[in-house]
Amino acid sequence: MLNHLSLKFKMISLSILAVVTVGMVISYLTVRQAMLAMERESIAHMESIRTMKKNQVEYYGKILETNIKIFTRLDITRQFVRKLILIHNELQVPAAEGFPIDDPQVKAVYAEYDTQFQEYARAYGYRDLFIICKKHGHVLYTATKKADLGTNLSTGELQRGNLAQLWQKVTTSGQMAAVDMAPYPPANNEPAMFIGAPIEDNEQIIGIAVLQVNEKDINAIMQERTGLGKTAETYLVGADKLMRSDSYLDPQHHSLQISFADPQRGMVDTEAVTAALHGDQNSKIITDYRNVPVISAFDTVNLAGIKWVILAEIDQAEVLQTAYALRQQIFIIGIVIIVGIVLVNLLALKIWLITPLQRFQEGLLRFFTYLNGQSSSVKHLEIQYQDELGQMARLVNDNIEIIKEGIFQDNQLIDDVAVVVNKTKMGILADRVTATAHNPTLNQLKILLNEVLAIMGGVLTEVGNNLNQLAVGQLNARVTQPYQGAYAQLQQDCNGIAEQIQTIFRETNTVLSQMAAGQISARITGHFVGDFSGIKHATNTMAEKLQRLIQEVSERLSQLAAGDMTARISGDFPGDFTEIKRTANAMANDLQIIITETSRILNQLAIGDMEIQVTQVFPGDFNDIKTALETTASKLAQATAENQIQTWLKAGQSQLSERTSGDKNLRQLAEEIINFLTPYLQAQVGAFYLLQPHGADQEPCLKMIASHAYVWRKNAKHEFKIGEGIIGQAAWERKQFVIQQAPDDYMIIQSGLGESSPRAILVAPFLYENALKGVIELATLTTFTATHLEFLQQVLPLIAIAVNTAQSRTQMQELLEQTQAQTEELQTQQAELQHTNEELQSQTEELQAQQEELRHANETLENRSQELQRQQSAIREKILN
Repeated sequence: MLNHLSLKFKMISLSILAVVTVGMVISYLTVRQAMLAMERESIAHMESIRTMKKNQVEYYGKILETNIKIFTRLDITRQFVRKLILIHNELQVPAAEGFPIDDPQVKAVYAEYDTQFQEYARAYGYRDLFIICKKHGHVLYTATKKADLGTNLSTGELQRGNLAQLWQKVTTSGQMAAVDMAPYPPANNEPAMFIGAPIEDNEQIIGIAVLQVNEKDINAIMQERTGLGKTAETYLVGADKLMRSDSYLDPQHHSLQISFADPQRGMVDTEAVTAALHGDQNSKIITDYRNVPVISAFDTVNLAGIKWVILAEIDQAEVLQTAYALRQQIFIIGIVIIVGIVLVNLLALKIWLITPLQRFQEGLLRFFTYLNGQSSSVKHLEIQYQDELGQMARLVNDNIEIIKEGIFQDNQLIDDVAVVVNKTKMGILADRVTATAHNPTLNQLKILLNEVLAIMGGVLTEVGNNLNQLAVGQLNARVTQPYQGAYAQLQQDCNGIAEQIQTIFRETNTVLSQMAAGQISARITGHFVGDFSGIKHATNTMAEKLQRLIQEVSERLSQLAAGDMTARISGDFPGDFTEIKRTANAMANDLQIIITETSRILNQLAIGDMEIQVTQVFPGDFNDIKTALETTASKLAQATAENQIQTWLKAGQSQLSERTSGDKNLRQLAEEIINFLTPYLQAQVGAFYLLQPHGADQEPCLKMIASHAYVWRKNAKHEFKIGEGIIGQAAWERKQFVIQQAPDDYMIIQSGLGESSPRAILVAPFLYENALKGVIELATLTTFTATHLEFLQQVLPLIAIAVNTAQSRTQMQELLEQTQAQTEELQTQQAELQHTNEELQSQTEELQAQQEELRHANETLENRSQELQRQQSAIREKILN
C-alpha cells in the first residue's frame, strides 16, 4: 500500500508522525497522572460520605428500636391490650376469623385510647401504629384504621405479607424484630417496612406492638446533599436489588415507589450492589443503573436488623472534568508545535528535494505524452543540478531526439491507413495506402491491406446490390459475377436463400390468407429443404392443432351453455395448446364445484341448519364466493342466537312480572320470586334474604324469608349482618359475586336419589333508589352463563321495585291501623282533658280567694312592721338621751 504513495507525502508523513508520537506520549502521561490523582481524591470523598450516611441510617434504626421498646413498656399500652384480649375471650372469637372491630365494647376501648396512640404516632412521624394479639395474630388496633384493622394474620388475606412475618418472628423469638420493605395491600400496595416488639405483662407476652416506618425519614437522610456535586448521589438498595430510597439522578425510574411498582425497570443490578451483598466493602469505578461510568463507594448498612446496601456514587466524567480540560490545553499546544515543525520541514523539502523532483516528473510526463500520441511536440528536461537527477535528465534528452524521428515517419503511415480505413467505413473502397513507414512491419501491413481492400470491394458491391433488391421485395434478384473460394460460396448461398425465401413467402402468404378468411383446413403443399422445411411443417402443424382445438372447445362450450357441467376437453394437444385445454377444463371443474357447494349450503340454510362448513377450496376470485357463503351463514347463526337470547330474556321478565303482580305480602312475594328465578336460571337451590330494619339496640341484618329446594340444617345460619359472610359482603359492597368453587361446608343440593355440593354460587344484592333491599343467593351444579348474569341484572331492579312496593303497602297498612288507634286514644284523652279543665277552673277560683286573703294578711303584716320600726326608733332615742 505504501508503494503507491508519493515521496513528498512519505517525507511529510514521517515528520508529522514523529512529532505527534512524542506529543501524544507526553500528553498521555501527564493527563493519566492527573486523572489517577483526581480519582483517588474522589474515592476518598465518596467513602467519607458513605460512612457518614451509614452512621446516620444506623442511628435512625437505633431510634426506632428505642421508641418501640419504650412504647411496649408504657402502662397505657398494657392496659389497652389487656382490655381488648378480655373482650376477645368474652366474645369467644374463633381463631380463624377476624377481630370484631364493630362490637360496641371494642369501640368503647378504641374511643378511650385512640387519641393518645394517634398523637404518639403523629409526634414521632410514623406511618402507622399496630397492636397485634400474640395468640391468633388479630390486628387489634391501627392508628390509621385501614382495611387491615381486625384482620387475622394467621388465616386472612395478609397471612403471607411482611406484617404477618413480623408477627411470627416476634412471637417465636420473644425479641424485637423488623421486616424489610414489601408491597402492603392495605396501603395501595406501596412498600412498607415494620418494626415490632413484644408487649409483656407479668413476664408473659400478651401482644405485639408494631411501628410502620416512615420511608420519608430514611429518604431525607439519603437526599441531604451537603458535600455532593452535580452528579453525586447516595441511595439504599435492598437484598432484592430494589430501591430503599429515591434516586436523585433518576427519580422517574428508580424511586422507592416506582422500583416496587415496576421491579424490572427499577432494579439496581450493578457490580457494586452484587459485591456489597456478598460482604465486600470497597470503592471502584463501575457502570451504574443508568449505564454511566461512576466512582462508587459501597458497603452494607444494618437498620434494626435489616441488611441493606448503601452506595455513594459520582459520575466519572464530573471527577475527571479538570483532567479533560488539561488534556484539551495540551492538545492545543501540541497542535501549534506540530504545525510549526511541519511548516519548517515542508520549506526545506520543497527547496532541496520536492521542487527538483517535480520538474523531473513534469519533463517525463511530457515525454510520455508525446510517446502515447497525446502531444505533437516534446521539450527537453531542464538540468539545474549535477546530482543524480541531472544525470537522468541528460539521458532522457538523448533518447527524446532518437525517438522523435522514428515516430514522425510511422505516424505518417498510420495517418494514411486511418484515412483509407475511414473511407472504407463510409463505403469508399477505391482508395489505397501510399505512405512509407520507418518500421518495416508497418510497410508489409500496408501492402496486404491494399490487396484485401481490392477483393472486398468487388464482392461487397455485388452482394450488397443483390440484398438491396431482396430488401425492396424483388425476390428474383441474384448474384451473377463469378468468384473463387469463399466468395463463390457466398455467391451460391445468397442465391439459394433468395430462391427459398421467394417460395416459402409465396406459399405461407397463401395459407395464412385462407386461414384468416376462416378456411382452417388450408395447408402448405410445396417442397422445401432444411429450416425452410421446418417452417412448412410448423405452419401446417399449427393449423392442424388450432383446427382441432377450436372444434373441441366449441363443442364443450356448447355443452356447458346447455347446463352439462361434466363436459371436458379430452383431446391431446402439445405445448401452449395443452395449457388452453387445462385452463378450460379447470374452469369447468371450478364452476361445477362452486355450483354444487353453493346448492348444498343453500339447502342447509333452507332447512335451518346454521352450522355451515365450506370444505371445498375455491381458487382465485371464486374464493370471494366461499367467504360470502361463510359470512352469510355466520351472521344468520349469530342473529338467530341473539334473537333466542333476547326472547328468553324478555319472556323471563314478562313471567316474573306476572308472578310479582297482585296484592301479595313480602313473604308471598319472596317465594314467588325465588321459586321462579331458581329453575329459570337452571339453578338447583335458591334463597331470598330481606333486609330487616335495625332497632335502637340492634344492627340491620339480612334474614332468609323464602327459599327453593333449600335443606334446613340445625347449625346453618339464616341471618347475616352487613359485611358478614358472602351474603353480608355482597350487601356491603353492593356488588354481585359469582363463586366457581363452593366451600366444603356450603349447602348441599339434595334429592331423593342422592346429594351433591354445588359447582357455582351466585350472590346478588338488589337496590331501590340506591338503598339496599335484600340479597338473592343461587347455587347450581353447572355454571352460570353470561346470559344468566345479564338476565339477573335486568330483573334485579324489578325485584327491588316489587319488594319496595310490598313494603310500602305493609307500612301504609300499619300506619292506617296506627292512625285509627291514635284517633281513639285522642278522643279518650280529650274527654279526660275536659274533666281536668273543669277541675283546674275550680282550683283557680280557690286560688284567687286564697290570694285575696294573703293580700289582706300582707297589709296587716306591713302595718305591724311599720309600728315596730316606730317603736324601735323611740327606744333608740330614749337610750341616746
